[in-house]
Amino acid sequence: MYEEEDILFDAWWADQTVIHPLGLTALIIAAVGVLFLPRRWAIAPVFVLACFVSPVQRLVVWEIDFDFFRILALVGWLRLLLRSEYHEMKWTRLDIWISLQIVAGTTIFIISRGAFDAFINGVGRGFDALGLYFLVRHLIRSEAEIRRFGLLMAAVALPVAAFFVLEKQTGRNIFSIFGGVPEYTLVRRGELRCQGAFVHPIIAGCFWVGLLPVMIHLARFGKTWVKILAGSGIISALIVVWACASSTPMAGVAAVILGTGLFGLRYRTRLLTWLAVGGVVFLQLLMAAPIWHLFVRVRIIGGSTGYHRFMLIDQFVKRFGEWALLGTPTTEHWGRGLIDVTCHYIAVGIGGGVISLALFIGVIVVAHRSAIRCSVAAGEDRARADLSWALLTTVFAHSIMFMAVSYFGQGTPLWIFHLAVIGVLASKLPVATPVLNERASVVPDPTPLRPAPALPQRPLGV
Repeated sequence: MYEEEDILFDAWWADQTVIHPLGLTALIIAAVGVLFLPRRWAIAPVFVLACFVSPVQRLVVWEIDFDFFRILALVGWLRLLLRSEYHEMKWTRLDIWISLQIVAGTTIFIISRGAFDAFINGVGRGFDALGLYFLVRHLIRSEAEIRRFGLLMAAVALPVAAFFVLEKQTGRNIFSIFGGVPEYTLVRRGELRCQGAFVHPIIAGCFWVGLLPVMIHLARFGKTWVKILAGSGIISALIVVWACASSTPMAGVAAVILGTGLFGLRYRTRLLTWLAVGGVVFLQLLMAAPIWHLFVRVRIIGGSTGYHRFMLIDQFVKRFGEWALLGTPTTEHWGRGLIDVTCHYIAVGIGGGVISLALFIGVIVVAHRSAIRCSVAAGEDRARADLSWALLTTVFAHSIMFMAVSYFGQGTPLWIFHLAVIGVLASKLPVATPVLNERASVVPDPTPLRPAPALPQRPLGV
């Protein structure tokens, strides 16, 4: 076992082919699945592979890295073209915002770095995000298909949790055979931090926190067998969070619990927003230090690097002029250890300046509003309303965890997937949607009709 402070997380695998025979076999099986499975299941192999094969696995062609995510995204687009499964997509506000954010961030990154390597890297990352986003938008087309994906990941959670328990007991990671993850489990102040096939323990926890809300939705509204499987998935996801021993995913779990509990107030989200803003302002007035000093004061587990995050945010604010225009190539000179950017908002800002950061925050806001609109538009259909609210809770949990980690590895594709499925639901809204937070805004038909008798709500079939 290694103390985490003794491990240097460098991208040693970049610019070189790293493929294990088992990894190649898994890639081939996943690619066949993407090509030939029914459309509603075609995206599933991408995320199943992510749970069992390290993202370090890659093929380098002409100095371009093709990791397994990128290869499967290309295979997915090949499927769309060969089988003519692309459809006339109804563009939503979220589609526009995420396209602007990725294109602007990529352009600014390339201009600021001014090197061919930066061009290759920027274009590659831009394709990974936009390519996966619109691939999901074409492959996933209904609420039932979103639920099926959530149920599949609940089933996948069972073996993943078993591997994490094994790693917790033995202190050894069997997925190290693929490279990119250590053979001996990382330790922070005596606490084992398991990661399985994931690129980092925090990313492992955040990944499964992101899947919790839809599994909770299935456990509430599914048929009996769906509830059992979803419940098992919830327990397994929480086991992974426990095994990774990180405060960030635990904060994400708290955000999921809070978000899920507020479902009954979905017509009062504007009030909730103003209360949250007022609470932040009140805390800032009450505290002598900046509000981000809470990272130092609040610790969920021992060994949390709250002071590091406080200093990073503090320097980010104080050095606004350094990064605001075109970002900055490094934060190493900001202070000891601050080259490690453990905040996704800061990572976006230093990579693309204030424009990219503003667009990224805009994406989060629009995703929240789109999910709220879908939930309100569902009216008294609680199952439909709850699914949209579950996706809102997912984005909320991600936005909280972004404060303490910058996504990479398996984290980024899952974030993109969740944005895409919110786009799917938003594209089905009528042009004139109900005004948020107002039940009376759903205008009734003026023709007097005798109300139909209420039907008992049946559990969802997946």
